[in-house]
Amino acid sequence: MKNVSMSVHFPLQTSLYPPPSPLLKYSILFFKFFFSFTSLRHSSKIFIPFTKLSKSFLFFALSLFLFFIK
Repeated sequence: MKNVSMSVHFPLQTSLYPPPSPLLKYSILFFKFFFSFTSLRHSSKIFIPFTKLSKSFLFFALSLFLFFIK
């Protein structure tokens, strides 16, 4: 019984965490750059019109990221 549960659990875990693809690497790098860019803009007055754009863009990027994971 224990062996069966382990064999069922293992493929599920591997499917949840796929091997890092180049796309995944670039998306992580892009998110790092994007967040550093928004934190830089936070101190300046340019950030006020930028927030609406960043929120919509972040939602789009997140949905695209989730689409590629599936």
